[in-house]
Amino acid sequence: MTLEKILEKLRIKIQDISGNQLWSDDELISNINHAFNVACYTANLIYDKTSPLVNFKTIPNQSSYVLDKSIYRIKKVRVGGRLLTEAYMNEIDALNPSGFNIGTISKWYIDEDNSFNLYKCPNLEYNVQIEAYRMPKKLELYEDETEVPEIYIEPALNYACKLCYEKLDVDTNRPDLVVYFENEFVKTFGAPKSARALKEQHKSRLSIVPSRRF
Repeated sequence: MTLEKILEKLRIKIQDISGNQLWSDDELISNINHAFNVACYTANLIYDKTSPLVNFKTIPNQSSYVLDKSIYRIKKVRVGGRLLTEAYMNEIDALNPSGFNIGTISKWYIDEDNSFNLYKCPNLEYNVQIEAYRMPKKLELYEDETEVPEIYIEPALNYACKLCYEKLDVDTNRPDLVVYFENEFVKTFGAPKSARALKEQHKSRLSIVPSRRF
């Protein structure tokens, strides 16, 4: 569904269709993107194993890579078609006290800088295939299509309505509707997990959480 259609749906839900509109398109687009992020993060709506965000090639003698910030939970990693084992940094330190790690790639891990790392370091170019949960691509243009499955768009917009009614203006600040629309969101997705709060906590990007921590 396009952003234009989603905006129409949201304006109908908040009864802001015509006349002196209380929310600008920019405000609504911001709320839609935030709501879709929260829905996807809360309910793991997007499982990606095919896009360029999770498929790339290694660079010889380079073990560390920065993944797209939309990726927040890795489930599987294959290099050259071989499934790798997930590890923690302390395991890698114990395996590799000398720091020399060129050889057969057998493990992957996330380091303290939130970078994706391979152990051992590749000496050739290999295909990396990751399976991971991620956020949807940001909607900016009216013709942009959302990655959120259509069945979840309407329920996710309840969170956008909540954000709209949190706007501190005499005509828009409605605590009763904030509670109502959050409860409507919860009926489909459960208690919202804030992607924004997590991003602020880690400052530069969303934390990539290894799968076995869940």
